[in-house]
Amino acid sequence: MKKNIDILLIDPKINKLRDEPLFPRLGICYLTAYLMKYNYNIQTIVLGNYNSKEKLISVLKKINPRLIGISCLTPEIPYVYKIAQITKEALNVPVIAGGTHPSFAAKDILKNCKNVDIVVKNEGEITLKELLDHFIRKKSKSLREIHGLIFRENGHIVETENRALINNLDDLPFPLRNYSVDFQTIMCSRGCIFNCRYCLWCKIHGRKMRYRSVKNVTDEIDSILNKNPNTEFYFIDSALNINDDYLKNLCEVISSRKIRRVQMYFCIKNMNSNLIKSIKKAHIIVFIGVESGSKKIRESLNKNFQNSDVLDFCDKLRKTGISVCAGFMLGLPGENKQSLLQTFNLIHELLRRRVIIALFSFMPFPGTDIWNNRNYDYEIIDRDFRHWTDDYVCIRTSELSAEELASYAWSLRIIHTLRMQWRSYPLKILSNIINFFPYFFWERLFHINAFYHRIVNRIFTLPKNRITLRKSKKFYYSTIDDMCFLDRISTKF
Repeated sequence: MKKNIDILLIDPKINKLRDEPLFPRLGICYLTAYLMKYNYNIQTIVLGNYNSKEKLISVLKKINPRLIGISCLTPEIPYVYKIAQITKEALNVPVIAGGTHPSFAAKDILKNCKNVDIVVKNEGEITLKELLDHFIRKKSKSLREIHGLIFRENGHIVETENRALINNLDDLPFPLRNYSVDFQTIMCSRGCIFNCRYCLWCKIHGRKMRYRSVKNVTDEIDSILNKNPNTEFYFIDSALNINDDYLKNLCEVISSRKIRRVQMYFCIKNMNSNLIKSIKKAHIIVFIGVESGSKKIRESLNKNFQNSDVLDFCDKLRKTGISVCAGFMLGLPGENKQSLLQTFNLIHELLRRRVIIALFSFMPFPGTDIWNNRNYDYEIIDRDFRHWTDDYVCIRTSELSAEELASYAWSLRIIHTLRMQWRSYPLKILSNIINFFPYFFWERLFHINAFYHRIVNRIFTLPKNRITLRKSKKFYYSTIDDMCFLDRISTKF
């Protein structure tokens, strides 16, 4: 006899780059494993695998869950509203929202969407389990007694006490994964000792670092490799090199398993030569968040290091053959032409050292210090969260419009793309010319608006599912309406 599904967990991501199935993100995998530990019947789906409203309704009715849970990021919140509406029409069961955006905009969600009944804040494993105890097993604890909730009661919004964070992460079961995928995310810790003004990680998981034991992480890695020996790993921890001893032990585990590729986030700090050798032996690709070449802007983000610290850090790693990727955000609060020029020049120096560059547009997500403190020099010009992807410019500063920020961003991306492509071809003369001139030369050459926009629109063809620049000088997510059946909804806070 088929068992009833207690809760259906929905991942609302829709941005497919290929005709391959999408799989739930790590947070949902942890929730699924934790609830199954207590003998609940769980099923998960990803919205992007269903390209029509009829298909989603059919799946909902076939599964017929007693509860619906939706975890989302900020750009996905309009789709959460629509999923909740469809769910209420098809099943009329309680809808629970969780994830980074609901954790910090819960009251707005409950006010704007009558179809969302409950919001789970921050770490959700224990809170969601107690919710299922309440709804499924009819245990006596009322909603008001469950910590970490915001819900609607008799027309009023009720917020319960914050839930204490999970201290012993080894108590969590391994996340329920799809092992056919060759690239797996893995988490060794929760929390972050830093307090970057644009980041939500320490807001959700706290400032205190909580680590899984190396043995526990090793057992999870082995369980994945036993099912798929070709797996590559992406560690999502905020800065694994905070604890040198922990990182060294982890590197020894990774190198002994001969894993093909491993990616980790590091903070910019001094590391001894023995640790660097261990990192090299483990074939780790290092990601660092530089964000800006302007010291003034970095200090406003609470990132207190110098450009020389960045270059020294990268020099030490690159000399031993370790691949490094440096992340930058363009359009930060207080951004002006001078700060952009400083960023361009720092990127130029990093590219000389063969450092990979990752470029993103800044977005002031709800819950961050920048969102909560409106004294920062920026203004949000587009509050439709569907557009808030890594390449979209949604703000302007007192000195630069959104169109100017977008134009600068594309100038840098085009130059960076040309440099990287030309290195892979026998066009050494052109490559040397590009490398010879500083960035401000190329930036000024490309930043002639009328000519520049014609170049981007007529010559450069960008792949599908990427934000593209139209003649109206506005960005849009090119295939959202082609891929997804959801109506256009503007969500404003």
